[in-house]
Amino acid sequence: MSDDLKGPDESLGTNSSDEGGAVRRAERLARFSPSRIKRGLIAGALFLVLAAVVTTQTKQGQHLALRAALNQVQSSLSGELTIQGVRSGTLLTGATMTEVRLDAEDGRPIFSADSIVVRYSILAALSGGQSIRSTMFWGLDLEVSRYTSEESVNLSRVLAHRDSEAELDISESVAELRLGQVGFRESRVRILTPTMKRSGQRLVQGPEGVVLRELTFDSLDIDIEEAILSVSSEPQFTARLNSLSSSVGVLEEPLVIEEALGFVSYGQQGITISEGRYTLPGGVIQGDLTLGPRTEGQPWVLTADIQSEGWMPLSDIGWIDARIPEGRFRGAAELRIEDGVHLAVQDIETELEAGNVLFNGGVTFDEGLTLSGMQVTANPLPLDLLEPWIERDIPIDGWLSGEASFNGALADLSLQGRVTLVPTGLGGTPTTAEFQGAIHMGNNPGATGFSVSMGSMNYDVLSALWPEFPWAGSGNGRVQIDGRVEGGVMVVADMEHLSAASLQTVTQVNGMFWRGVEAGSWITDMSVDFQPLAVGVLGGIAPDLQLRGDARGSVVLSGALDDVAIEADLTVNDGHVRGRGNMDLGSPTDRYTIEIEAYELPLFALSGRVPEETSWSGSLDIEGFGASPDAMSLDLYGSAYESRLGSLGVDTLSTVMRVRSGVLIADSLKANVGGVELVGSGRLGLVENRFGSASVDFSADRLIGLRAALIGVADSIVVQEDLTSLDREFLRLQGIEPDTFPRLADVRLDGAVRGAANVSGRLGDIDAGLVMELEDAFWKRNHIDSARIAVTATGLPSAEGVWEVAATAHGLEVRGRQFQKTGLEVNMFERDGDARLEIMRRPGEEYHAAGAFVVDSLSGSIDLDAFNIQVDEEEWILVRPAHVEWDRSTLSAESIEVARLGGDPMSLLAEGKVSREGGSDFRLGVSGLRIEKMLHLAQLEELDAAGQVDLDLSVRGSMESPRIDGVFRVDRPQFGSMELTRADGDVTYRARELRFDLDGLAGEREALRATGTFPVDLALVKSDERMVDSPMRIEVVADSLDAAIALSYLGTLEGVVGTVSGGVSIGGVPSAPAPEGRVTLSDGGWSIEAIGVRHSEVNGTITLQEDRTANIALSAEGNGRSDVTGTILLEPFSDPDLNLQFDFDRFLAVSRADVEGLVSGGFNLTGKYSRPLAEGELTVDEGTIFVDELQRAADIVDLSDPFLFETGLAVDTTTLISQPLFAGLRNPFFDNLRVDVDLSVPRNSWLRSIDSDVEMSGDLLVRYDRRAGDFVLIGELEAVRGSHRVLGRTFELDGGSVLFLGRPGLNPDLNIEASSRIRRQNEPPLNVNALVEGTLVQPAVTLSTGEMGIAEEDLVSYLVFGQPSGANSQVGELGRRGVVSSAVQGTVTFVGGVLTNQFGSAVFGDFLDYFSVQQSGGQSFGREYFAQTQVEVGKYVGDDLFTVVVLRPTDNSAQNQNAVAGVRVEWALTDDYNVEGFLEDRFLRSGSLSLGSTAGLIENDRIWGVIFFREWGYGQKRNSTEQN
Repeated sequence: MSDDLKGPDESLGTNSSDEGGAVRRAERLARFSPSRIKRGLIAGALFLVLAAVVTTQTKQGQHLALRAALNQVQSSLSGELTIQGVRSGTLLTGATMTEVRLDAEDGRPIFSADSIVVRYSILAALSGGQSIRSTMFWGLDLEVSRYTSEESVNLSRVLAHRDSEAELDISESVAELRLGQVGFRESRVRILTPTMKRSGQRLVQGPEGVVLRELTFDSLDIDIEEAILSVSSEPQFTARLNSLSSSVGVLEEPLVIEEALGFVSYGQQGITISEGRYTLPGGVIQGDLTLGPRTEGQPWVLTADIQSEGWMPLSDIGWIDARIPEGRFRGAAELRIEDGVHLAVQDIETELEAGNVLFNGGVTFDEGLTLSGMQVTANPLPLDLLEPWIERDIPIDGWLSGEASFNGALADLSLQGRVTLVPTGLGGTPTTAEFQGAIHMGNNPGATGFSVSMGSMNYDVLSALWPEFPWAGSGNGRVQIDGRVEGGVMVVADMEHLSAASLQTVTQVNGMFWRGVEAGSWITDMSVDFQPLAVGVLGGIAPDLQLRGDARGSVVLSGALDDVAIEADLTVNDGHVRGRGNMDLGSPTDRYTIEIEAYELPLFALSGRVPEETSWSGSLDIEGFGASPDAMSLDLYGSAYESRLGSLGVDTLSTVMRVRSGVLIADSLKANVGGVELVGSGRLGLVENRFGSASVDFSADRLIGLRAALIGVADSIVVQEDLTSLDREFLRLQGIEPDTFPRLADVRLDGAVRGAANVSGRLGDIDAGLVMELEDAFWKRNHIDSARIAVTATGLPSAEGVWEVAATAHGLEVRGRQFQKTGLEVNMFERDGDARLEIMRRPGEEYHAAGAFVVDSLSGSIDLDAFNIQVDEEEWILVRPAHVEWDRSTLSAESIEVARLGGDPMSLLAEGKVSREGGSDFRLGVSGLRIEKMLHLAQLEELDAAGQVDLDLSVRGSMESPRIDGVFRVDRPQFGSMELTRADGDVTYRARELRFDLDGLAGEREALRATGTFPVDLALVKSDERMVDSPMRIEVVADSLDAAIALSYLGTLEGVVGTVSGGVSIGGVPSAPAPEGRVTLSDGGWSIEAIGVRHSEVNGTITLQEDRTANIALSAEGNGRSDVTGTILLEPFSDPDLNLQFDFDRFLAVSRADVEGLVSGGFNLTGKYSRPLAEGELTVDEGTIFVDELQRAADIVDLSDPFLFETGLAVDTTTLISQPLFAGLRNPFFDNLRVDVDLSVPRNSWLRSIDSDVEMSGDLLVRYDRRAGDFVLIGELEAVRGSHRVLGRTFELDGGSVLFLGRPGLNPDLNIEASSRIRRQNEPPLNVNALVEGTLVQPAVTLSTGEMGIAEEDLVSYLVFGQPSGANSQVGELGRRGVVSSAVQGTVTFVGGVLTNQFGSAVFGDFLDYFSVQQSGGQSFGREYFAQTQVEVGKYVGDDLFTVVVLRPTDNSAQNQNAVAGVRVEWALTDDYNVEGFLEDRFLRSGSLSLGSTAGLIENDRIWGVIFFREWGYGQKRNSTEQN
């Protein structure tokens, strides 16, 4: 049917009014009650059926039938229905309507369809059955709308009859139209509802500017059955939903429903799907869905109560928010779409990559995200999934786990929970935080009662989040924030941080910040307290400074942030720094003012780039703006006092500097650094096209203050020369060897300097100059009388500019080598230059060299134009100009030939190249080289070597693996006492193996031959290990080789004689050599100067075995006998293991000027050669300590000086003398030798000096450790017999001891008692006692007597003059009585005693053990005085028998016809029992006896006797002596 079928022209709307009143409206409305509408519909249907018989077969009939049906339907609708056309065969079973459209009365479209296919049954309609079988809508476009909250849904309005003015009779039944099956294909449903929002997703513009929310069902395909349309004032529709698929436009992204099942209904509450089951692309959900108003008259809302069937992909709900990640979920939720998407979830479990998250609570997706009682449990949650939600990248990887609850929008969010962050990398240390409170965003951000507590915190996470302020390590902390920026935000924080290097920082923050009145202004009042601050954690800010150390104190920020005031008060160790300033924190370089005051601030403790001990006391003021030099304006005032730069003292420093327009201006610079005064000023450009010039003058009278910088030792360093003997002993007690302290010559720096330095230009292009003069300068062991150095350079820091160097020096000493004058000139431009060197060692000995050079970082060359050495009449010259060049792989030399002219010619030729890649061809030829002349040129004459060398050496191959061949000959080689007639041989090196063949001739006899192979790496490049552990074989044969050659490596032996013969072969590998052979020493001998002994008649053998054991058998018979037996294990070869036995029989162990002795016994020597240990027992057969020699190096106390006693015999003993016995022995063996020997001293051991002759006996412990100290003796020796002279008077020994307390050297404590008897005129003899105390080298003598009333000065007078001091006041009377002669006699006694004792020691000391000369004490002077002279001589006869003979060789009196005054014999039975027998003059035993005028009256009878002694003691001290 092509005719246009339209409804009636009259309006179908329901908005017409009637002036008849309410009754008429009710009556009219009653006529269109539901029953009447039903009857009308049925009547219409019957009419159509009856008419169908007549009309269905004609076109006109069909037209009339359809028009009648349309009129009937139109009468039931409040709108206009139009149908473009109908296609049907008979109209009896159905029809297809095309271009169907329904508009509301106001013209708003309700729906349109491309076509509607209706299937019905007229017979069913006539019989009261279901007339409509099915309806299919194709291309339906349906709008369900409410434009305002006051109006009803358009569908409700259009389904009501147009004449609705009469009230409905609700008691009548509702007309139901059973539609059967209904379907929609390729359809679209659009639902529009009013909203209060004016922007957002799915909002459209309605009529009259009304904003409507749009919900669409696109690509809609629906199949429903049992559809029933109930027509009433509120139409109802119900059906069974068999299938539904659509793309639902809820938000910007559509919800895709692939299939839906359930029951659908429409009515006053909107559209409802109950018992629904919805198939989405990834899974199935089930539940009820409603689209309609919550209450009548409210906007339409889409609500759903759904439950997933098992796991579903999160992509199925990605339409809610694009930030929803990939993963899957399951659980139940209530969905409401109303001005946003509202979800109330219950146990929604999600699986996300490697973690899962559980949600409970509500969330609204709108323009923002709003949470309502949302509880989230993560276990765990990947961090990268949070990035879309927080709208920023998270620069770390890791996982979050824990629980948290959230309420409110993100702009005002309340939260509480406990979460743990485990980062990937960054040490993997987790961070756990507990938090609660509210965070506010927006125009007035802040927080309410927000706090976060971190019991475990990984600061590496902070470092990754904020790289501009790097952190590392772990810690904990608590932060509290409260307030809004409008009224002030309070911040309280307590943080602890521990870096990976265990640096701890404890920080307390307390303060507020708020927004100012002016737009964009912020104000703060914040205090930060550090207890401490580990400065090293800030190292990432300035890595080059190598920050370190701790600082304690506070930093306060106050005021507006664009001009914040900063005050700091910090301490570092014992230093202190205060600072204050102002700056704009947002743009710190816009303007800044900084004032710093420091007191002993240890800068070295804060930066590893600062030398140790660097400290600063002073001030620094900076004011300006800008950061780049061209835009900067800066004023700087700096000062320092009592500061240090490393060990370099900065006494004072003051400077005033400015930066203006790219120029650094130094108005003044004054400083005293290391004793050097500096004064300077000037300008220097900092940028292009800005230039200036500056200069600094410097001077110092002494350079010692620069020692720290130039030598690397502090000014306060202790040198050996500063150590007193007490210092040395104290150090040894602390385990410190004094010899480890440096000598002054090794750390000396001194002299005067003056000069000036200047610079000009700009940074990056500086011209510089330096002029410096030195006078009497010392640097370690080097010295310069005077020197001048001038240097100029352009274009610095580049080395491509012009360089000029001129240096001269006079009186130069370098490492012991002395030169009168030296000069050096260098000129260079673009690394191409020339140089000239002149050296004069002394007049007649000069050195000259001149040439050109080219250098860069990897290569260079030297052209040596001239070189000559003139030594008196001899001259060495460069035969022709030489050229040397090098690069990264090759070193080559072209014909370097030096020759000595004259009658003793010499030549040295070097030419060729050595290459890293290969192709080396280098030759060194030497002819006629005199070793002694070379040593002279090198000023090494002390090596005492000579000989003439001829050498031909070649190098081929590569530097890594060279091939070396050499042939040499040395005529008359000599080293010290070692000398051969000739030595020649050859060497070959291939593949890390050296082959050699050496012959040494003594006359025509081959005294020494050595051949073999040795593995070694002689590569001409750097090698980590030169020794190669490969097999070796060395053969050495000696035939009567001079022992001086074989033992030359022992530097302590002198005057070596004897011969060495034998053969040794060494196999194995260098790390484990296997020697084998036998060496014999015949008629050997040597001297050891340090101990004053020469060993002679030394013979023995050394047998080497493959297990690296050397069997030793040596004996020496000169000066007693000694035998050495045992083994030496040569493992390692450089430090063998010793196991030797030494046996002695009256062996001369030491014979020096201060000590000598014969010993017997033995000891074992064990341990390593580098740390040997001697243990055993020795007996001193004979020994003497010569005190005078020990005192020679000390402040000698002259006991014969009468004025010694003016101060009460007080002797200064502050100087402790230590006489190291082995001080002259220097090699690894003696340097580390340890001794632990029990030393027995039975008899015949003496302390001898001009005034003393004391025999000692006892036992000592000998300890020696070269590292810790020198010879140490511990024990006590008893003074057995002897005498001591005081002021020329002989005192006989009464007893005492010599106590060794462990003091290094031979300086024991003395406690010796002696007495002397002085005859007086007309008075009994006076007994004077002398107590000798103090130390051996500084004894102290105290005089006393048993008589009362004798002053100490009288005792001295008695000793010197023979009478008391008071008698001197009556010279005449005393002279008449012989006092003058007594004084002369005393003087003669004093002088004579000294002379005779010295004479006796010198003449008889070699064959007598005891010698004493004394005057008997008579008062007459003349012949009688000398007649009273008494001489005692003693000698040991065997070890235990001592004999003394008393002589009076000048006594010719009748009473003394025999010059022998007596004989004593002492016999030591045991250590405790002695027997003494004597035969003497009667009065001899009572002291010095000279009877003077009574000598003729009394005859001297002889007496004899035997005395038996027993000695015992307690502990270390003898308590008593028993005499029988």
